[in-house]
Amino acid sequence: MNHSVYGVYGTTQEAMDAIDKIKERGFEDHVFTLIARDEKSLDFKNDDQAMEVNVITTLDDDKDDSFFQKAMRFFMDVEPQLDDHLKENGVSEEKTNRYMDEIEAGKIVLMVEEKKE
Repeated sequence: MNHSVYGVYGTTQEAMDAIDKIKERGFEDHVFTLIARDEKSLDFKNDDQAMEVNVITTLDDDKDDSFFQKAMRFFMDVEPQLDDHLKENGVSEEKTNRYMDEIEAGKIVLMVEEKKE
């Protein structure tokens, strides 16, 4: 897999505009992933936008979850480790820390992956 961080954006719309520009340049066959602090950070204008991208968020925003839901997430290890995801895709420790600071500040990281054929 060939993942790379394309950019950091302040809003979902800015990230979606970047995706549109990438596609206009002939890169329709790519997988786009938005990484954000929580799902509330993402505001898709319509269902088509939401279907165009993969979304990875932390699950820290669990104030309304029951104890059982929190325990299930813990034992099933479904909470994504965003920094691990970045590092596994070739992002250096220094850049991972910078991107994590951006994510914690409410920004959105756009990753692009070439689809396997």
